[in-house]
Amino acid sequence: MLPRPNFQDKWLADDQFKEWLGRVAGCSAKAYCHVCHKQLSAEIMSLKRHRLSKQHVSLMTRRLPEGRRDPEQGASASNEDRELPDAVAYATVLFLVFIAKHNLPFSLCDDMITLQKRMFPDSAIAAALALKRKKCTALLQDLGDYVGNR
Repeated sequence: MLPRPNFQDKWLADDQFKEWLGRVAGCSAKAYCHVCHKQLSAEIMSLKRHRLSKQHVSLMTRRLPEGRRDPEQGASASNEDRELPDAVAYATVLFLVFIAKHNLPFSLCDDMITLQKRMFPDSAIAAALALKRKKCTALLQDLGDYVGNR
């Protein structure tokens, strides 16, 4: 049997991880990406693979001030491109609060997001929504923890 991976505190000081990596409270086998809002396996190769993923790189690029962006990536994003992630995040939170308020099953997320994309094919926000039951569960737990700690 292989040993369980454990989160290493030294990763928090490592230049390739320190801007985005965090611990998952109560679980040493998981790590958390503060940029993508995802739980990851606490394995060094998994973290390195995530750091190079398209989604993570894209979100990290948007977080950087314009002066620190790579000049080879071309002109900075337009205002509409910068506003879309915020609008998607807002729509996601609204959807999560609706699910929680009405005590609906998380499995509903799978079909509702697909339905919204079909109902609003011209909406960039609906097209960018990506929420399945596992992510819905994790985000609501995080939201509950955040609200509970206030």
